[in-house]
Amino acid sequence: MAIAAAIVGSSFLIWLVPRNNDIQSPSLYSYQDVYSSVYAKNNVTATQVDALYQNWSSGKISSGELLTKIDQSLNQTQQLQDDLSQTQPSLQWQQAFSEYRTALDSFTKYLHAIRSVIDSGSRGQDSTVEMARQEWLQHVDKSVSAIPLS
Repeated sequence: MAIAAAIVGSSFLIWLVPRNNDIQSPSLYSYQDVYSSVYAKNNVTATQVDALYQNWSSGKISSGELLTKIDQSLNQTQQLQDDLSQTQPSLQWQQAFSEYRTALDSFTKYLHAIRSVIDSGSRGQDSTVEMARQEWLQHVDKSVSAIPLS
């Protein structure tokens, strides 16, 4: 169910970000594509990590399985950071890109918070993990709010 929600949410962003068919601004389309791709990949990864963390908390999967996903997610998050950093967005897109880079930094902190809980050996929900997750979500919301609508 969580994976379906992420897919729907990712698909929604495609409709949220307007397409500008003006021939004079072809780069606007590519900024939208880069942003949408990063957003979708980050949200799918987060949904997978959330599900695995829940399964680990309830004893359904091993620590090793979750740690493997965290390592993969950290690598992917770095790649997403690189994708955003390599794009030189127009002035109207700079705030959205900057906010999403901050969101990815927060997502990295979230992943490290989960790793700390695993290392401590205490299964179950942890307030530090939830706070890190909420911080990430707040930065994503700020970034989405900064998307230029015209």
